[in-house]
Amino acid sequence: MDITIIFITYVSGVHWQYYHPSHGAELTAGYYNLYDRDGYRPIARMLNKRNCFLNFSCLEMKHNNNAEGDALSAPEELVKAVLSKAWKEGIEVIGANTSEIINAEGYNQVLLNARPNGSNPLNKIPYKLSVK
Repeated sequence: MDITIIFITYVSGVHWQYYHPSHGAELTAGYYNLYDRDGYRPIARMLNKRNCFLNFSCLEMKHNNNAEGDALSAPEELVKAVLSKAWKEGIEVIGANTSEIINAEGYNQVLLNARPNGSNPLNKIPYKLSVK
C-alpha cells in the first residue's frame, strides 16, 4: 500500500508597507524581500525541491480597499509577485482568504488571481488554485 503525504507551507501575505522601500513589515515577518532582492523565489524553489504546496493568503484583497493612511499596502501586487514565483517554480498554489468574502467583488478578485491571464481558449486553467 502506497501512501502519499502532501506537505503544504503557509506563507502569510504581509502586504502593508509593500510600497515602502524598506518593506519593513515583510522583513519583520522574516521575508527578505526588498526592492532589489526577490524574497519569495527562494521560498518557491525550496518548496519545489521538497514537493510542497504553497498556501498563500489575501487573495480576495484589492489595493484600493487597503491603501489607507501610512500603511502603503499593496495586496494585489504582492499576490501577483508571490503566485508568479510559485508557478514559475512549478509548485501547486492553494489560496486562503484573510477575511470573509461577502460580495462579488471579493469573489471576482480571487478568480482574477487564479487566472491572471484571463480565460484559456481550451477552457483549461493552466494553474490550479483552490480557496478555502
